[in-house]
Amino acid sequence: MGLFAWAAVNSTKLEPTASREAIMNNTVLTTTRRKLGQTALTWLRTLADTDPERFAQFVADNELELRSAATHGDAQSLELAEVALPMLTVQTTEGQMRLIDVIGRNPNVLYAASVKEFRTIASFNPGGRIVVNAGHTLDQEVLLMLPQVMSGVTVTRAYPASEVAALAAPSTEAGSDALTLEQRGNHALATTGCRVVVRQFPSTDLPAVFIGHGQIDIASPGYCELPHLVVNWDNRAVRALTRTTDNLVFSRLMQLLFVQARMAAQCDGPEDRALLSEALDDIIVLAAGVDGTEVAR
Repeated sequence: MGLFAWAAVNSTKLEPTASREAIMNNTVLTTTRRKLGQTALTWLRTLADTDPERFAQFVADNELELRSAATHGDAQSLELAEVALPMLTVQTTEGQMRLIDVIGRNPNVLYAASVKEFRTIASFNPGGRIVVNAGHTLDQEVLLMLPQVMSGVTVTRAYPASEVAALAAPSTEAGSDALTLEQRGNHALATTGCRVVVRQFPSTDLPAVFIGHGQIDIASPGYCELPHLVVNWDNRAVRALTRTTDNLVFSRLMQLLFVQARMAAQCDGPEDRALLSEALDDIIVLAAGVDGTEVAR
């Protein structure tokens, strides 16, 4: 059951319109609204101090309304933001969390500005870094208000490219193999204009992630406007690619990896479907033979 608040208002000086269907928009109405707002804020502060559980329930039941009111831009909105914003829940790379808990983990709040960017970051998120999804209604406005209402809090936009830049390169022992993989991958994807780079992801499950643009390598500043296919060195499929000596097989598999990563990033188009079809045709022929007879291994 929802939690509601009520107020008793002396309406003696409030004047109805000629049609009696509304109240005259004058200084009396403005004053009444301001007094109602102040009373509601006092009630909210008291509720937060005396009954945190009911206060949390109130915030949960009225999240969108509180987001809208707290980011309105006037003095009362700022007061409301001080009370309500820390208790609002947001989607993060570690699941749903209250903002107060996000800040408790790191006072520098990182956020992705769109759902697409958030999904990309969440797919390979460096361990321990919480990134908030600010791609929904009023999320970004709420986050950008935090420094005004919470001392010591900063808010920074996270980009997929900057998060990839935080990933480690393969160890020096694997350096030559990783470099060879990048070179062969760049050749295989030459027609797409995509650059292949190798990194170590926190998880071994994801083989690759597609980054549309951004600087991911300080040592190569000229590549910031190029799309990148970032492959996971610790992934089993990627390691298998390094052992593939047949250049056609390698190229087709790398192209399949490229299309899969673009599809996961939700930025694939007709050219990707054409590349997918062409690569699959060749892989099937190479695996089963032109006449359907499986190629001997």
